Amino acid sequence: MTDDTPIFPEGLRALPRTWGNWPDEETAERWALVRGVLAAGLPPARLDEPEPRVYEKPKMFADDEVPPDDWFCHEILREKVKDLPRLTVGRLAEVEAACAADGLDTTDFREGRWKWRIAGWIVEPALYWCGLADDVDALDPWFPELAALHIRRRMAVEQATLALLNVRTLDSARAALNALAVDPEVDEETREWIAKDLREDETRPRNLRFGLAPEE
Repeated sequence: MTDDTPIFPEGLRALPRTWGNWPDEETAERWALVRGVLAAGLPPARLDEPEPRVYEKPKMFADDEVPPDDWFCHEILREKVKDLPRLTVGRLAEVEAACAADGLDTTDFREGRWKWRIAGWIVEPALYWCGLADDVDALDPWFPELAALHIRRRMAVEQATLALLNVRTLDSARAALNALAVDPEVDEETREWIAKDLREDETRPRNLRFGLAPEE
């Protein structure tokens, strides 16, 4: 019998099947759902490696380069699981078995890394959507707090950083960015990225601050 135990907590399972089918309205209900997703997808502690893994398309590999095993595992996952938020223990075991049958290394499944990798793919759209919000005041102060935690715990770091930079007109976001830029627990590349953007803000004309200056 297949084990139907959910992999993810209710906050992630509450999502619609895909983010792309959502309406554009910024409602209190949607903010509450997004907030629940970000809270539920947060690892309890800093991950050993950043997740989710970014997978290049086959044509991006050199002719003499063989993609890593987890690239092929990702392809099998995409084929077998169409509804990531409602992934079950049994279905993930099926994916692991299929990968093993193809001779692929499945150590990451046993260590639980794939759980957080998949969670990262689920929370990334939530972070992206927050970064594009028109009503940024609706994000204050819960979103900067959650985005900063994602960065510190190495979950969806790139998307969390982009979103936080996009809403830095908020005092809470600005404070979070200043703290992250000097936090030794944050990966060096991310600290430098944030610090560079903050420095550039100070040199922009006042009417162009907190946004992208036009290209010359």
